[in-house]
Amino acid sequence: MNNLLYRIFINDRIINVAILLNITTIVIEEYGYSSPIVTFVDYTTIFFFIFEMLVKQAKNGFLNYWKMGWNRLDGSLVILSLPSIGALFFPHIFNSNASFILSLRILRVFRFFRLTHFFPNFSAIAENFKKALRDASAVIIIAFMIMIMFSLICCSLFNQTTPEFFDTPSGSLYSIFRLFTIEGWYEIPDAVASHYSPPIAAAIRCFFCFILILGGIICMSLINSIFVDAMVSDNNDEMIEKINRLEQKIDTILKEKNLDSNEFPEQKE
Repeated sequence: MNNLLYRIFINDRIINVAILLNITTIVIEEYGYSSPIVTFVDYTTIFFFIFEMLVKQAKNGFLNYWKMGWNRLDGSLVILSLPSIGALFFPHIFNSNASFILSLRILRVFRFFRLTHFFPNFSAIAENFKKALRDASAVIIIAFMIMIMFSLICCSLFNQTTPEFFDTPSGSLYSIFRLFTIEGWYEIPDAVASHYSPPIAAAIRCFFCFILILGGIICMSLINSIFVDAMVSDNNDEMIEKINRLEQKIDTILKEKNLDSNEFPEQKE
């Protein structure tokens, strides 16, 4: 019986169906439609994931279960869904915190990320993404520092003329971030320049052009290039591995023929 339950709760197809049903009920509820069937399916999927967590912990052990990243995600979502179960059995206690329970229930949408676990080569993509973040961390930190610096400058200079963009340091930081992502690259400078005389307006536009070139082109291009290089690094590693195996085979053949690889000079270009 235990083995049967374990086979059910590790079956990828069954788990995927349960996740899709769970997401479907969330979409239907967000449209404002509710019915006993939707409610039944919603709570059935919640109980399914609770039993899945319990069965896996019983089979593999509590600590081994929480060691895996995907299990930590699933277990955390199950724990966050427990107030919904409490509201089902003890409505007089939980109804007073209905908004809090609803906010916890909506976190179930993160279970959709679990479907990515079954995509081909997703583990390699995730590993390359972590490597890209690590390699680009210095450039990202520098870009963030530049954003903070220019946001403080713009907040000090333009908070009175264009408060819609530079009223506070946080609002100014968001506006500079928009410039770094080449979003509003002409709208923001034009709005600021419209409050000044033509010579000052021209200088302001040049100032924002400098921000755009430094952040939106140079910094973002560096970050993109690092990410692209890291994401395709598997192809390079595979090619290097093939070349190494080919060299080993050639060395083996030369040894069998009693030939020395040093006797074959490298071809000059």
